[in-house]
Amino acid sequence: MCKELEAIGLPDPVFDNNTFILKTTIMSSSYQKLPIEDLKVADSVQNGNVEEQNLPIKLFRDAFLQACTNKNYNEPTIDNMKRVYDNLEVNQVFSSAYIKKILECSERTARNLITKLKETETIVPVTGKGKGMYRFKYATEYDKNS
Repeated sequence: MCKELEAIGLPDPVFDNNTFILKTTIMSSSYQKLPIEDLKVADSVQNGNVEEQNLPIKLFRDAFLQACTNKNYNEPTIDNMKRVYDNLEVNQVFSSAYIKKILECSERTARNLITKLKETETIVPVTGKGKGMYRFKYATEYDKNS
């Protein structure tokens, strides 16, 4: 596994042996900005044989902004919502702690922002990852509820 990570230019995994539990952390390509030319991509992906209909699409920015402006929030709140939206990937699970890091704000502010995002119906709770975990809706999910 280390050789494969090295071949595509990713850092070596970090091993942590804590109370008889071995934890391994593997950094993704989003952790370290790599030139696209250095990444090795499978031939099927290069030839365009990947079925794109199975890939989830993040809620479109225009639909997200429309949902935020419909609730008549003040400008700093909408700016914070935009920053959170821009910093999260398609299927990324987040909590108030992650928002706290993005916005460099207090825990209370992060929780209030999650509450406002729930009011706009642009995020959904994620089960199986712990309490207070959310992700942005997919474009197909938002169209069904609009």
